[in-house]
Amino acid sequence: MDALLWVDGLFAEFCGSFSGPLKEEARRLPFTLGFTRDPGAPWSHVFTHEVTLAAPVLVAGAMPALPEDVLRDALFAHALAVIEAMGVDRIEDGQVQATPSLRRVLSGARARRDKLLRAVLGGAPTPLDPAAADRELIDATAQEREILLGKRRVDFELYEAISQRKQAPGMLACAALAVRAGFGPTKAAALRRAVMGAAMGLQLYDDVVDWEEDAGSGRSWAVALARLAQRTPPIAAAGRVGGAPLARVIGPAGSSRDVVHATSVLAQMLARSRFHFHSASRRAAALGARRLAAWAAERASSMSHLADREASNAGYVNRARELASWARAVLDPGA
Repeated sequence: MDALLWVDGLFAEFCGSFSGPLKEEARRLPFTLGFTRDPGAPWSHVFTHEVTLAAPVLVAGAMPALPEDVLRDALFAHALAVIEAMGVDRIEDGQVQATPSLRRVLSGARARRDKLLRAVLGGAPTPLDPAAADRELIDATAQEREILLGKRRVDFELYEAISQRKQAPGMLACAALAVRAGFGPTKAAALRRAVMGAAMGLQLYDDVVDWEEDAGSGRSWAVALARLAQRTPPIAAAGRVGGAPLARVIGPAGSSRDVVHATSVLAQMLARSRFHFHSASRRAAALGARRLAAWAAERASSMSHLADREASNAGYVNRARELASWARAVLDPGA
């Protein structure tokens, strides 16, 4: 069974735990948080990659002796953790209005997550601290907002450090599974790095394809990184970007698009995405999580191709995405 369809069923169960208007608020959560224009869309129509909401299923191959009910609880806990974290992130970032009903639904998701995590652990002693992960997300979101809206200079090291801290709630369920499976510290750390690598690979890619939309509200990491790269002598000295003279790429207005394309930041972000996917694949394979390993390897290959295209033809990724959207709308309007 498709793991995302499994998530849809579990989330429907979560929605059913509410009564009255809150049940509808929970059901419409993908729409309320701005992930879809369809108020009735399930989560499986929002995310195309299973690892986002169903990472425990992809790592389960490394823990073949676990009962199915434990895996189900871990999957449910992970989905709720990620959904709640995305809701908190959007509220903290001012992208979504924090209505009382929305806060109650997110609070319910957090409480159900914690209950499920305890079930996965089965009473095993663990340093797992969901509340600390929640604080990590909020602190990292605040730091991100301060940096991006304050237009402070930022480098890749800081960008990735903040992005990893924002992933903290999404690491909880797989960490609980590792405890339940009896993983030692070294093996548990390797699993965390594999899952984090997959999450970071997706984050970098998303920040590339969404950078212009994010720039409209001053939240684009690509723009922030480009401001630093704009001061890097080797790029300016080369005189050409993507086969075009640098002066023509930047243009007289010096717009965000001109600067981002001129500094090749998108190609660098895609190369970093490839690195994280490759690392995730290698670690997952060593652990026996073959499903995650295969998926991450495929993504690494895709990122390698896109990074090369973007490096030789600035703006390639965004143009290709726009063309694909146009083709779907024109050639298959009912999709």
